[in-house]
Amino acid sequence: MSTEKALIAAGAVLPGVGSAGEDRDTVTARHYAHPALADRVVVRLVPAVLGRAEDLTCEFLGFAEPGRVAEVGTGRRSALGFPAWALVNDPKNAHHALNLVKEVERLARVAKSRAGAAKDGFTALGDMLGRSAPHFLPTFYEQAGRIFVQHGNQTYAATMFGKAREAEEVHDLAVDPERTREVFLEFAFAGALTAKALSAHAKGLARKHDADAAYELFLTLCVERTKGGLPPYTGMPEDLRRLARAAKRDLRAEDERLLRAVLESTAVSRATASFWKSYRDSLIRLATADAGVRALLLTFVPASASTLDTWLEILTACGAIRELVEPGGAADAAEWLSSVLGVRSSGWREHARSAALLELVEAMADRLVADGKPVRALRSWRQGELDLLDLMVSRGVPIAEGDHADRELYVQGWLADEEPGRRDLTALAASERFVRGLGDGLVSYLRNVRQKASVSSEVLVAVLSVPGLRTALRHWVSRRAGRSALGLPALGRHLEDLAVVAVPEAFADIPEAAEALAATDVGAALHATLRAGLLDELGWPALEEAVAKLRVGGPKDEGVTMCGEGWPALVLRRGETFVVVGPDGILAEHVSRIPADDRNRWAFAPSAYWFDGVLLVRWHGQDGERAYWSDAPDHVFDPQTGRSAYYGGHGVPRASIALADGSRFSGGRAVRPGDTKLPEPAQAHGDGTSLWTCAWGERTLRWREVDPATGEKGRESQPRFVEDFTADGTTIAFDDCDLRPAVEATLGSPLGAAAGLHGWRVRREADGVAVGEGVDGRRVRLVAPGRANPVGSLRLPGGGRLDLVGGLAAVTFHDEHGVELGEVKAEPSFQRFAAGTPLVPPLDWWHVLKPRDEAGSAALRAVSREAVDAMLAAALDAPADARSRSERLAAFTRGDHDHGLVRAVLRALPGLTHPGLLAGVVELVRRAADLLLRYRRYGEIAELARAVDTSVFAPRGPVVTEEAMSAALSWFNSASGGPGTVETRVPRQVAELAALAAEATPAGRELGEHSPTWWWQWLPDLAALAHRAASPLTPPEHRDAVTLLLGAIAEHGLADAPGHWRMVGAVVPEGTANPKHRVTPVAGGFLAVYQENWRYNADNRYDGLQYAATPGRFELPRGWTLEFAHEIATTFGSERIRRFLAALADRGPAPWFPAAVAEFAERTGLGTAESTVLLAGMPGVDAWQSTYLGAAERKLLGLSAAGAKTAKERLRPLDDAFRRRLLAAAVPADPADLWTTGPDVAAVAEVWIAELGVRRPVPDDVLADAVKLPIRSSGEYVTAVVNPESTPWLTVDRDQRLEGGALVARHPEGFGTQALQAAPEVLAWLAYRLPAASPLRASLPVALDLVRQRVAHPGFFVEISNWMESKPLYALLGIAEPAQGEVFQARPWLSVIRSDDHYSRVIANVGLVGPGDRRELAALAELGYAQGVVAALDVLGAESFTAACAARADVDPDVYFQDPLVSAPDLVAEVAATTGLPEDAAVLYLQLLALPDPTDANVTRWTGWKPARLRKAREALAATDLVLTAKRARAGRSLFLPGGWLALGSPHVPLESWKAPMFGFTTQPAGVIVPREPVADLFARAWRRVLDGDTPAYEELKTGGRR
Repeated sequence: MSTEKALIAAGAVLPGVGSAGEDRDTVTARHYAHPALADRVVVRLVPAVLGRAEDLTCEFLGFAEPGRVAEVGTGRRSALGFPAWALVNDPKNAHHALNLVKEVERLARVAKSRAGAAKDGFTALGDMLGRSAPHFLPTFYEQAGRIFVQHGNQTYAATMFGKAREAEEVHDLAVDPERTREVFLEFAFAGALTAKALSAHAKGLARKHDADAAYELFLTLCVERTKGGLPPYTGMPEDLRRLARAAKRDLRAEDERLLRAVLESTAVSRATASFWKSYRDSLIRLATADAGVRALLLTFVPASASTLDTWLEILTACGAIRELVEPGGAADAAEWLSSVLGVRSSGWREHARSAALLELVEAMADRLVADGKPVRALRSWRQGELDLLDLMVSRGVPIAEGDHADRELYVQGWLADEEPGRRDLTALAASERFVRGLGDGLVSYLRNVRQKASVSSEVLVAVLSVPGLRTALRHWVSRRAGRSALGLPALGRHLEDLAVVAVPEAFADIPEAAEALAATDVGAALHATLRAGLLDELGWPALEEAVAKLRVGGPKDEGVTMCGEGWPALVLRRGETFVVVGPDGILAEHVSRIPADDRNRWAFAPSAYWFDGVLLVRWHGQDGERAYWSDAPDHVFDPQTGRSAYYGGHGVPRASIALADGSRFSGGRAVRPGDTKLPEPAQAHGDGTSLWTCAWGERTLRWREVDPATGEKGRESQPRFVEDFTADGTTIAFDDCDLRPAVEATLGSPLGAAAGLHGWRVRREADGVAVGEGVDGRRVRLVAPGRANPVGSLRLPGGGRLDLVGGLAAVTFHDEHGVELGEVKAEPSFQRFAAGTPLVPPLDWWHVLKPRDEAGSAALRAVSREAVDAMLAAALDAPADARSRSERLAAFTRGDHDHGLVRAVLRALPGLTHPGLLAGVVELVRRAADLLLRYRRYGEIAELARAVDTSVFAPRGPVVTEEAMSAALSWFNSASGGPGTVETRVPRQVAELAALAAEATPAGRELGEHSPTWWWQWLPDLAALAHRAASPLTPPEHRDAVTLLLGAIAEHGLADAPGHWRMVGAVVPEGTANPKHRVTPVAGGFLAVYQENWRYNADNRYDGLQYAATPGRFELPRGWTLEFAHEIATTFGSERIRRFLAALADRGPAPWFPAAVAEFAERTGLGTAESTVLLAGMPGVDAWQSTYLGAAERKLLGLSAAGAKTAKERLRPLDDAFRRRLLAAAVPADPADLWTTGPDVAAVAEVWIAELGVRRPVPDDVLADAVKLPIRSSGEYVTAVVNPESTPWLTVDRDQRLEGGALVARHPEGFGTQALQAAPEVLAWLAYRLPAASPLRASLPVALDLVRQRVAHPGFFVEISNWMESKPLYALLGIAEPAQGEVFQARPWLSVIRSDDHYSRVIANVGLVGPGDRRELAALAELGYAQGVVAALDVLGAESFTAACAARADVDPDVYFQDPLVSAPDLVAEVAATTGLPEDAAVLYLQLLALPDPTDANVTRWTGWKPARLRKAREALAATDLVLTAKRARAGRSLFLPGGWLALGSPHVPLESWKAPMFGFTTQPAGVIVPREPVADLFARAWRRVLDGDTPAYEELKTGGRR
């Protein structure tokens, strides 16, 4: 977009006139005089097109005609809006529009900050106008849209624009095409025009203009919109072609006309894939014939990756591709390919490989090599396009360097991609540049799919069948095996890094790498660590005393934490107790006085800060931060830090600086005891004279001076200590520098002190080396620092030195050569490299640490390698020490050294005396021994690697993955499962079980983890798997999975051992090891547990299979409790499985037998749709989406979308076990009969009837309509009501009673509250929906009588509310509040139970409610939001409802009461006589007046009219002023009563506001919109309203204000 266009779009007025165009208009200055302004004038800048409207607006306000009009510039074009349009076009009612301006302006102000409220306000005004002045609506909603555009809310602007266009259709308003075009462009350029609105506009043009004009208008709009910078919308080709066909245009010529108009626009590259697919052939023809167009196509690449294959087809077919392939072609081949790869790398997800692109790059390779220009193929740290890279590398195509040095090739995405074109990746593996990234990507994939520390051999073998990946893994393993790691932390990380491939197959090609790992010298690393030093050589006795004190007693679920400071003091907390620790002892203790009712539930972690004698306690309360001073604990105040109540903990304390006046400086204003406004803690630095904090400035952290009196930050500066460290080419790391005054207790700091200061300064050299230096001159040089800097150098007794890297909370130790020796964190958790220190303080408090055991330190400095080896040997031989760290430390303190490793350490280091230092050394030796043992295991891996048969790595074909197996066995859920990469282990599981069963005494062992873990649940119903495999609806990959499983079961005989196997679920005793994925032996057999079911209020249950060597004799392990057991006895044994698999292999999927559907429906009473989906295997019936069956699947089954939805609702409640039994029964005795005679319908019906019985069938069309009702399980309710005698909830009383406040039902399956509210709705709907002579009508009075009996039963209770506010409840009842928990009989029919101080339960025995109680019940229902209960009771008691349910006529089976000639013929004659309408038109008018859903389709069904007869009746009625013609969304008709319109959402049909009161509502229905009276009575009531003068019409517009 040009600068000029951007300014215009932003609302600027540019100099110059006469350049009006599609997006701009001349701006005029209009001078207005007013009697109240004397000689002054008002000047308004108005687009010329709106000048007259502005004049009228000012005239309304008392201004004279403009005295002068001058053209002053050019501004954004705007169509005639609101209220201007009303002033120009409807001056008689213009005052109403002007009266709304004030409210519109108020809403405009609201829209800035509360867009939703403004939208609701505009909608409410629009509803009012729709009932009275609908012709105002388009410009009114457009004006609302402009307001939202001004505030940057394009979404709501588009909504308002859509309402404007909807109003034109709903009220059949006249439309000015020129104004409409202008407003469309205005909103399009504002980004507030949806594709839906454009498509609707195209259809509206076709209705309101001749075909040629409609097409030209819309084509112009589309072209101007695209040229203005907006991409073609998705439906544009279809909309344009529809209009072109109507105009009898040559579609090819018009396609080319459009393409020529838009191809040069910058927006066309952002067109969707559907645009290019639609115009593919036309574009090929155009480009083939025009070289200029071919050249143009190579100047851009479509921005959507999904479009690229289509784009390549277009370029190839028209010949443009030759310019990329042939030497000397005009196009820049490398730049074009870079653009393509840029598009494919855009977005958050990986795009599938493109065989077409690979083929093209193969053809382009020679050209790319010859041109020598690098292709920008490397786009991300996780690089995809492996096949393309492999191809380019193999052909020598130059590839540009990317932005990421450590690039990982995305192997996981490559393995999951099943599109054709996969390469073997050998070129990448042979490339020194790419092999490292390929190996890293492979190992990342292995880490993602492993289920234990190491990947399974099966997964690894499958991956290594790809030659390039095999080479890449060899390179990765060799590189790591040859890496030298000197320190213990690095050795540990090295092992963790390698753990994923610690299996023989990974070393099969390089067993020497495993031998090298086994020979790793762990002893050398331990030796270096001990000689350099340990943090445990230093201690803080006062801190250790405080920790020990806090650990005695206190809450068990809370440990000791560091919660604050008062440097050099540190504050600890456990539970409610705070302890202040000074350098030489405990300074104070304080028990929390925090109010119990002012503690934040989610973020309660109080902190405390020491001010030389008093503590400041801070915490997060219910509404924000709170604090008190310990010398005035009752004075709780808001410290005004601005922290949220949900702000997390304070983290590691930052050291403050004590000032001479008793205050403390923590980076802001100094805090004094008693202050109630506190700054947030930040970095605090000082030299005894000036104070600094670290703050952001010029995109980097800098030190700034701080005034401690105000907290104001001053200039950037540094103390001389830091400033003197600056040198050319270096950068000071201010965040890691520190300077603070020392105190007497810290002058001997192991971190150093000089001139009364502690200090550390850090800089980065030009070569990246980090240098740190202390105030006493000690220096650290870190050659490969990464992100961390040196933060200190710790001096230890005997000449030990540990250089510190990291930060305040986490520090790593390095020796003087930069080798990492250990790491610690300032937190209460166990520190492996400081095991003898109960609590490691933050780094700022290491200044107070002192030597613990100088003789022990000297021994460490002098330790020999032989002594280290002796300690390691002892550690390897010593038994495991089960004691905790604190228990071991306590034993050492007592002098208890009775453990082999401890004795060995003391022999090697006889100078050790301090128990903390001893504990630290012992833990370090133990850690080193563990590493040594793990490295030595690689020796075993080397031996096994040499025995691996490497032929298993040969390339192989597709395998069944875990994901495919899971999806194949989850078809009731429509689980897709994804392509997956890991081969399923289920067949191996089957083989393992068979092998275990063959063992005389199976031993306990692990079962390999696998997915799905529930495959064994199919064993009783294996024939159901066969049904699924044979189904034509089953995807091939799922069929392969099912046949694989069936084949394994047949091969190993799992289906041929009746009485030997059962499925079990059991609870194990507390303390038992988790049996999941393990074999647990029992007498005469074993259990194999596959699943653990987590339960909230009960012990977890473990499910799996059990085998008994003696049929039927199943034993459980001691203490196990059986919850369920199901013995596996299937008639679908190995022989039948083999016959089935042979037939499937020979014939493919079985055909669909439509005749079976009719037979099953006849036998069971199910509908056709339900029978169809059941016999098809019920795929996806548990899925949430209604489109669980695709269009192709429904076509095969002969099923409509509505029928599929109907069946889903009926079959979804069935449990999986019953479904499996049904499908297993469908497989004939000879499985081959599935291909000849189809499923065994009789057997399936027998299973169904045994469980659910036979029911009176409901017509499919009625069921299809029923599932659309706003009632849960509506189809099931409809079926139940027409089968009342066999429906438990209609024939059985729930028979409830109150026991201790709980409602207990004797028959839970009986009639309940849900049925109470659903039954009247369903009965009313059936009474309205069924044909007049339907035999199902005979069931309605029976069902109604049964419902009334259930409601009248004395044991029928309804819970009005389980959480009603007590205060209004007891005020309504006029009673005092009962005791909490008491069941209080407030009325003979009403019980209340007070739950707590604020809420109560309310339960009504509705059978006892008398006529005089109805008002009180309604009031209670309103309080408890249970109005539906009262409404249902009212309907059930109405005589009109009895009459509606009893209505029946002995007439033609296809006749309906909705035809007034059937139900009210005399009324038709009266209407015809009164209105002068023909009889058919009178029928139609009565239906429009009275019925809620008189759609054309329904009228045709009710009357039996042919289309011509209906059209004639519509034309006769439309010629009167009784109705209006319009198009309204989802109305299904074109004739409407005048007046307001309720655009109700699905499942309701929209209807006129005038009719709503006849169905018991005004704006929003509470249930089904059908009459609760006979239809004849409804017709009479509607006509009576007309005769009484209550005629459908628009309301009178009333806006108030002046006229």
